[in-house]
Amino acid sequence: MAAVISIEESNPQIIHSIVYKSLQNEVSPEIYEEFIYDNDSTGSYREQLKNNYNAVDENIPYYSIKILYVFLAYLFYKMGFSLTISVLILSLISCFSIFMILFHILTKSLNNVYIAGLITLFIATSSPMMELAKLTTPDALSTLSLLIVAVILINNSKFVYVLIAMVLSIATRPDNIVFCAVLLIIDFVQGKKSISQTRPFFIGLVGVALTYFVIMQLSNNYGWPILFYNTYIERLSLPKSLTPELKLNDYITVILNRLPALVNPMLLFTTLIVIYKSNLLTNIRRKILINSKYVITFFWTTLITILIRFFLFPNSTNTRFIFVYFLVLIVSVLLAGNWQINKSHNQIDKTN
Repeated sequence: MAAVISIEESNPQIIHSIVYKSLQNEVSPEIYEEFIYDNDSTGSYREQLKNNYNAVDENIPYYSIKILYVFLAYLFYKMGFSLTISVLILSLISCFSIFMILFHILTKSLNNVYIAGLITLFIATSSPMMELAKLTTPDALSTLSLLIVAVILINNSKFVYVLIAMVLSIATRPDNIVFCAVLLIIDFVQGKKSISQTRPFFIGLVGVALTYFVIMQLSNNYGWPILFYNTYIERLSLPKSLTPELKLNDYITVILNRLPALVNPMLLFTTLIVIYKSNLLTNIRRKILINSKYVITFFWTTLITILIRFFLFPNSTNTRFIFVYFLVLIVSVLLAGNWQINKSHNQIDKTN
């Protein structure tokens, strides 16, 4: 919310006043207390934010890097929506759009609108999706942006559209650069690596890297070490002023302590591989999956992204983040299967 106000206001005292007055006026006393008092061991972090406008000011760069999300929330705010509703409505719209995309793809895959509707409803009411819809963060919009990247790529759209979708995804959440860069590399490795493919591959890598660099510079971001220290070692209300240097042994300790969190995602990937290799898939469906490079591309992209993100942000293996990547993987498999079936039907029609 402070990042939204900071677009038109630079005075940290005024930003602080607007944010907390909006919270007091627009949310229930119970929710307001959640914004004020900590439920964890840090004790006084949120209270310090409430009592110290400099603390709010130093935390703004953590959120202003999500420039597309902040800008869209600002547009809703200028349209007359309250500050609280402006940041929440994006999550609701994003989740609704995800449901529509999922329902459309399932309908085409299953040829049954009722079953597609039931599956969509099941996913829509699942705990991770309900959490996404309620968050005043860019997570839901980020999920939608990754789905759009997958849809555009698998539908064989022009590469410029894929690149635009990736740029917008990184502008929503800069750490989406991991997914986008890995996807570009895996897709390139899976392809024929011809000159016509090599050029867009390097243009794509440069494009996503440049987007990330520009966002970091524009938002005056503090960098990964400060973010890591404040997220996993000690939450400080004045991250820029008080954060000490991140030491290697502290980083290793955090990673080792959170390593068990990787077990469930890896077990899930192992299960998918076992199912794929077993007789649970019919020969026709298995042939479709083998012939479609996009299934393999998104499988490895999802796996490698989760592993890389774990070593950058160890909490990225929690249920909500894993749900997002597996949702993208499921949609990619369904899209790739539909694309391969349509391609096969077109070849049969031409033969006849």
